[in-house]
Amino acid sequence: MNLKYRINKTRCFLMKSPRRVGEMSKNNRRNNQDKLIKASITNSVNNSISISGNVSSLFLLTLGATPMHIGIMATLNQSFPFVKILGLKILPFLGRSRLCAWGRLLAFFPLLGLIMIAMSNRGGVNMVILAIALYAIRGFFVTCGNTSWQPLVQDSILQKETGVFLARMRIKLRAVDVVFPIMLGLYIGKNPTIFRFTPMFILAAAVTLAGSYFFACMVETPLQKEEKPLFSRIMHVLGKKPVQRYGIFSSCHSLVSTASVPLWVVFLKSCNMPASQIVWLGTVSALGSIIGIGRWGQESDRRGSRRVISLTMIPLAALSVFWILAPSGGKALFIWAFSLYIIHGFLGGGLELAKTRAMVQAVPEDCQAEGFVMSFYLQAIGGAVGGFLGGLAYNGLSQHGGTFMGLDQRQVYLAALQFLRLPVWMLSRGIADRYLLEEKGRGPMTSLNAEGPTNVAA
Repeated sequence: MNLKYRINKTRCFLMKSPRRVGEMSKNNRRNNQDKLIKASITNSVNNSISISGNVSSLFLLTLGATPMHIGIMATLNQSFPFVKILGLKILPFLGRSRLCAWGRLLAFFPLLGLIMIAMSNRGGVNMVILAIALYAIRGFFVTCGNTSWQPLVQDSILQKETGVFLARMRIKLRAVDVVFPIMLGLYIGKNPTIFRFTPMFILAAAVTLAGSYFFACMVETPLQKEEKPLFSRIMHVLGKKPVQRYGIFSSCHSLVSTASVPLWVVFLKSCNMPASQIVWLGTVSALGSIIGIGRWGQESDRRGSRRVISLTMIPLAALSVFWILAPSGGKALFIWAFSLYIIHGFLGGGLELAKTRAMVQAVPEDCQAEGFVMSFYLQAIGGAVGGFLGGLAYNGLSQHGGTFMGLDQRQVYLAALQFLRLPVWMLSRGIADRYLLEEKGRGPMTSLNAEGPTNVAA
């Protein structure tokens, strides 16, 4: 299949309505799942450079950013789901797959702006603010397009196979996350210049364009015609107890996580850890996730999301001890960070899989788009507050210095935030949870939830 054909196919898809079927066949589901995985891989490469990995924080620090700037960036990252209201408005006109494709296509242009900043090789506060704005615009387009991502996933998989599919997808994503940061770390070196980031942003722009293509091969079910106004549909979704319970838990977890994890890079950079090693820690985290992701998927389908959330969040809270024992630098610092990231990756991978599975089960099928949007909204509120307050607190601690019981106050702060995952875990006990369990004399499978068992063998 030549490049010209791919470009023409994508162009026709972007301008015309997507192919719709009354009911998803097994072949349609398999085709969609393959394309969803490929699209997610391109997005993973893009995100590693543009938002989720350590590269974006390193780029801002190289431009001259402060911890407060990193906190603002974390707040913006968590605030992107707010634009999904716009996505809900556009979704009926474009369809699920075409909305995803357009979101990725438009994200290409702010990446061109980041390329120009890197090529200018000039730092300063103005450049930091401009870079943050371009990151935000890129996130705006991608997130608006991703309004239809979860509905596409829900349409393309059977409910009883949710955990297995998520595990299959995330194993491949983590494989990318293992290899890609190693390559970036080898390229970026110990103390990179601003210009050194140029090829990475060029790669992110190219991968963004490639990601649009995979949605051209997907099919989808017809969108339900909504007679109620958008506000009424949103209030209807928020009235659902499963959505409320998941939203509160997810919001509190996002607040605690965003107030601390993005600042790990700042702490390691202040300890003079080489930039290449900081990037490689992304590989370490992905490797930890790969180790357990398959088992986490099977366990969540068999025993439920709440079981996996408990098995991951309680040990994550115990990692607060790591921050108390953090060394000041040298090889000991890298060994310590390696241990922290691989354990955090192993547990965090299982937690995110269980959270995603719980969200899919909490959202009613008669209001997919609105349900997922509001779930992400509630999570975004916590993340936005956490990113701002975390950056503000850490910036104040960095400026004033000082110790607490012989420990750096920044270590105490990060340890305290890590421990706060324990009370957040308590909120997960009320979320909707259906899982499969073999029982003698009752058929092959039974679904258990808060209301009791119901047969799902069919």
